Amino acid sequence: ASIFQQYDANGNGQLETSELAAFLLDAFPGKNLSNSQVDDFMKEFDADKSGTIGLNELHAFLRFYDSSSQTIRRKTALLVIDVQNDFISGTLAVQTSEGIVPTINQMRDQFDCVVISYDWHPHEHCSFVESANAGKVAMKETESVGKLKA
Repeated sequence: ASIFQQYDANGNGQLETSELAAFLLDAFPGKNLSNSQVDDFMKEFDADKSGTIGLNELHAFLRFYDSSSQTIRRKTALLVIDVQNDFISGTLAVQTSEGIVPTINQMRDQFDCVVISYDWHPHEHCSFVESANAGKVAMKETESVGKLKA
């Protein structure tokens, strides 16, 4: 928070473009950034599109900024969603899906972070057609989705 306060010259809790420019001059010494480049940084940092940079937005930038080399390094993430045996070789197998796991394994080392997630439901969950067919789950539409046109 102290670095933020150092550049928040007017003390309003936000960095305007001129305050961001002062920060960038110190972050990238010897670089003469044009107004257009400062505007580009503002657009890149301004995650909530408020036209100013808040403390969390500056912290997000600082996670990618390397002060020793005065460079920005973006971090990458690979999100693997719902890759389960059931969808590859199990009861819900999708044709040609066997190739997905080797492809994921080949790619994963190219990312800074790999997040693997899968969907799980209890045995009698409504997403299983067997639960609905057995009368364990009421299948009822609550709103009309319209009529299909021919």
